[in-house]
Amino acid sequence: MSRDGWAAPASSHDRRRSDDGFGRGLAHSLLVIPVAVPVWLILWQFGWIAGVVAFGVAFGAAALYRYGAKGRIGTRGAVAISLVTFGTILLCVIAAALLDASTTFAPNEKPFAALADPEFWPWLTSTYLADTGVQAAVAWNAALSLFLAALGALPTLIALLRGRSAGSRLAMLFAPIGVAVTAVAVLGILASNGYAAGTGGLTAAAAPRPATFEPAIPVGTCLTDVDYDVAEVQEMSPPTETPCDQPHDAEVVYVGAVDETVSGSGYPTPDWLVSHTMDQCTGAVSDFLGTPWDQSGYGLQTVHPSEGSWRAGDRAVSCWLMTPTGPTTGTLRGAGVLEAGA
Repeated sequence: MSRDGWAAPASSHDRRRSDDGFGRGLAHSLLVIPVAVPVWLILWQFGWIAGVVAFGVAFGAAALYRYGAKGRIGTRGAVAISLVTFGTILLCVIAAALLDASTTFAPNEKPFAALADPEFWPWLTSTYLADTGVQAAVAWNAALSLFLAALGALPTLIALLRGRSAGSRLAMLFAPIGVAVTAVAVLGILASNGYAAGTGGLTAAAAPRPATFEPAIPVGTCLTDVDYDVAEVQEMSPPTETPCDQPHDAEVVYVGAVDETVSGSGYPTPDWLVSHTMDQCTGAVSDFLGTPWDQSGYGLQTVHPSEGSWRAGDRAVSCWLMTPTGPTTGTLRGAGVLEAGA
């Protein structure tokens, strides 16, 4: 009887100890964030599947919590571990998306340097994240990473279920199972719509390439592997430089720059850039050929800044001369009028 009489004070003391353990455990588990995010970004830059870090985050958060709580992990602690794990993974995905966006916005700057540019944030929301390819890539990476995090958290939580009530078991497993099921559903929806990639770095839609190249390809250079499918945005893959006495697709005949006194500081329209480039290079091309270009029969490809390279300070424009019928051998300097059938 006397033993039962002391039960209330002992229980109150145990609750205080449990509360203290929860606070210390949660604080220690948060230490996984400054470790996981840099590791994630390093793997991301190398094109590796950064989502595998999710396994380490789950186990790391549990181990740190146990250390801070002196080995005690209650129901609240298990839920806290799950939330810290999933929150850390979401921070990793957001950091990777910002890294890619920053590199796209300012390709010649250091990583994340663009975040200090006041023009970056409006561009991020109105242009970059408005791209459906970017949205799909971010969603894919987030869903896959959260699924892996859930798989990593489940073994740790299951090991704590012995002796627990049904309510406690449900509370401990609800978060990881719910996240896993949701993630699988999102991945299925994306895959059914043709988005079945995105596990290491955003896809081409998320990382457009500048249309001009630093430094600009000099006049007289002959090129192969020229990307003709540039559409209106003028996003091009870098061509391959080759000796002009070898078969090639194009020859650089003019390099100039956008006149900002005419264009203004904002990014012009692609049509304006094409017209502006042609105004500059037509005379140079005619001199190069030794005859008026519009009477020569040769083709021209204008190359000008993309929106991303413009924001990074790129103002170079150039014109590439080519034979409409296919690759040619030798320079076109002084070629005059293209002969029929050539």
